Amino acid sequence: MDFGYAGKILHVDLSGRNVWKESLGEELARTYVGGRGINARLLWDGLKAGTDPLGPENLLVFGAGPLIGTTAPTGSRTSVAFRSPLTNRYAKGSGGGFWGRS
Repeated sequence: MDFGYAGKILHVDLSGRNVWKESLGEELARTYVGGRGINARLLWDGLKAGTDPLGPENLLVFGAGPLIGTTAPTGSRTSVAFRSPLTNRYAKGSGGGFWGRS
């Protein structure tokens, strides 16, 4: 079951030149609905305390919600989460258009 998503999380480690997939999981999909919520959780779980926002350990998490690719209003939004170099705290951005469903 893919819970309205593609059902996978793709990890890309640019420093180590590794790429791997993992299952999205029902609990994550149901508890943190949408790209914004799932991104926030993945960032929370993946960042260590004191991570340098401009360092290679910082994460850049891209996600799309379960309505991506549909004609639903705001269904084609893509969310990005990261630790901000400006505030040293959680930050997010989003964009629309065709990128998320491509």
